[in-house]
Amino acid sequence: MKVLDVAAGNGNFAVAAARIGAGVTASDVSAHMVGLGRGRSRAEGLDVTWLEADAESLPFAAAFDVVASVFGAMFAPRPELVAEEMFRTARPGGVVAMANYGSAGYLGRLSDLIGTFSNAPPSALPSPYLWGEPDEVRRRFRGLASKLAVEPGILTFRFASLEAWREEFANTNPPLMALKQILPAAAFEGLIAQAVALVDELNPGARRHRGPGLELPGGDRPQVTLLPAFADHGHAERADSQQARVDLCSVDQVGAGLSDRHVHVEVAMVEQEQDRAAREMAPHDLHS
Repeated sequence: MKVLDVAAGNGNFAVAAARIGAGVTASDVSAHMVGLGRGRSRAEGLDVTWLEADAESLPFAAAFDVVASVFGAMFAPRPELVAEEMFRTARPGGVVAMANYGSAGYLGRLSDLIGTFSNAPPSALPSPYLWGEPDEVRRRFRGLASKLAVEPGILTFRFASLEAWREEFANTNPPLMALKQILPAAAFEGLIAQAVALVDELNPGARRHRGPGLELPGGDRPQVTLLPAFADHGHAERADSQQARVDLCSVDQVGAGLSDRHVHVEVAMVEQEQDRAAREMAPHDLHS
């Protein structure tokens, strides 16, 4: 199986696919991330080809059985180009798979909160979290996929305490760090206070155990659990007369280090109008 990981970061999905024997190519727009991913895969003895590439202009032909992106390509600014490129690089009958954060989850809500503290004019670009809205995914994939399945799910971020959340997340989050340099100290602390309140709101442990925003799973060690909902945890098959489903259910622990849950791509297929989708797809998308 030939797999392309788009906007791969340091290779969570690429490494998971390589571990089960897939031939993997991983790409990211950041040379730094490509370097990290290359070092990571080599350290594990995995044969992953790493290339610097833009998700909106991929330097690959239609050669991959699976073209996937896990919380990566959703952040490219022009989603229509991302959709076109992911389908263009999948072979006829192949699979395009994405896992995307939704706007109702922690990261989407935090992004909205950060936006209220920024003086920058509103962006004309669509929110990356729209990739987590099923209807929007269907619209973007219309005419490209012959079959489409969307499965909502939850990815869990765990921190030992609110202090650990601030040290491990808030102090390393690029938008928050940028605002720390711009805002007066009191205003930035106000932002952090509201971010903590959001943790409290979304943390299920806060409603079951003592302590604001803390989950105490056992003993005295507190734990903050954030549940950022995401959708389009599924895949679409490219329009072609010969369909082939590629099952990725054994590719687990996508997003390793962020979640104690396995992230699977195993969904019931939803038949669409295959002949209409094939007619709407440009000929070069089938043969390039």
